[in-house]
Amino acid sequence: MSVPLPAPLRAAGFGGGFALPFHALHLVVAVPALRRWALAMAAITALSLLALVAGLLLGVPVALGALWTRPEGWLVALWYLAALALGAVGLVVGVAAVPAVVTAPLADPLVEATERHLGLQGPGAGGLGRLAAEAAAGVRKAVLRVSLLLAGHALLLPLWLLPGAGHAAWSLLSVAWTIFWLAFEYLDIPANRFGWRFREVARTLRAHPATTFGFGAAVYLLLWVPVLNTLFIPAATVGATILFHELRAAGGIPAGGGAPKR
Repeated sequence: MSVPLPAPLRAAGFGGGFALPFHALHLVVAVPALRRWALAMAAITALSLLALVAGLLLGVPVALGALWTRPEGWLVALWYLAALALGAVGLVVGVAAVPAVVTAPLADPLVEATERHLGLQGPGAGGLGRLAAEAAAGVRKAVLRVSLLLAGHALLLPLWLLPGAGHAAWSLLSVAWTIFWLAFEYLDIPANRFGWRFREVARTLRAHPATTFGFGAAVYLLLWVPVLNTLFIPAATVGATILFHELRAAGGIPAGGGAPKR
């Protein structure tokens, strides 16, 4: 059975969910066993974000040019505006998606270290074979989760093509979808260690909408803070581990959750 968590780390409602990644960031910095994994993830995150920005700077003009040859005269201003908008969409999606995939092999060890530090009962440690298998599975599921993120944004993209209200609706809904996806992305990491499927994680998040959006909103904001955004993945991973075990301890997980891995 999960042990009670320290009172400052308890998450309930929007405020509790929002505060959780910041408490987790404090843990990541203060606890050496977590800090080692977090620094490795932060270094990979920083490199991936630099690669993302370079790729967008080089790739967006080429991609847009393939769809719309750069015009002459005053129309070139619209072309550059379209390139800027396309780059902004790519940045918003890429900042959430790219680091999540490249750091996936380190996520399970960080979850396990968090459980050990807080005295939470996990599915147990394994040998090198299990570690390699979990790393491979983590990458595969991260790619699937990112595909889900991209599919949602693709469905919302037609709204961006509509002037006025369409742009406003796209902005609101795309941010809301990204926030929900971030909560789903990180809660799935500890849940996956217990054999959960995607639909079980999504059902749990839907059962706790305020906490879900509080947690996701905090992670979303951390994405845009320079320097700190390199630590947001380990902080979000630790925070999601705490949230997952709190839901288990409180009996707040709907029926149908997966059984622990063996």
